[in-house]
Amino acid sequence: MPYKLDFKQIAEAVDIYAVAKSLDLTFAKDRATCPVCDSERALQFFADSNTFRCHSAEISGDCISLYAHINGTGMYQAAKALQEQFRIAEASGNVPTPPTRPAAGTEKSQPSSTKTYPKSAKPTQTFDRDKFAQSLGYDERVKATGISEENAAKHRIGSKRDKLFVPICPPDVDPVAWAEIDRDGNIRLPDEWFGNKVVPFKKRA
Repeated sequence: MPYKLDFKQIAEAVDIYAVAKSLDLTFAKDRATCPVCDSERALQFFADSNTFRCHSAEISGDCISLYAHINGTGMYQAAKALQEQFRIAEASGNVPTPPTRPAAGTEKSQPSSTKTYPKSAKPTQTFDRDKFAQSLGYDERVKATGISEENAAKHRIGSKRDKLFVPICPPDVDPVAWAEIDRDGNIRLPDEWFGNKVVPFKKRA
């Protein structure tokens, strides 16, 4: 049984730009390319709140969420990795001083230190299910399943980034997550529940 990690302590102890540097992200001012979404300037960083937002995947969070998003791990695995990487003491009341970012120009992947960051933009870590559902479209992939556009909208089934998304939830309950199905028929289940498990999708005969 894994021991409990202090997520708040780890998030406050580690500078998000230090994590971005360790992930080899390519910056352009306060934006960076997201290697997961394969989208330039999709990642935006907020120095005042030590957080980020991926505008392509529509997720926000702290350094733990960033590490989990880029590496495709669960939150626990990400927190544990950062705790070990930045040598944060376990169950300690003394939070170490966050690492200092190198001066501008010393690292290719670092944004300019002269940039003025917006203080009003403070993203949350809450997954907006309604917003995600509204971002799904009805195309030939959804139509091929035999689901009408009306039923697809009703049950929040749709396509995005060339992948089919099917909600995971009991009947008449808001979705808690979506299963992702690519064109090869592989299903990717939620990381937090199944450890980023990918299983083949088999149609009924």
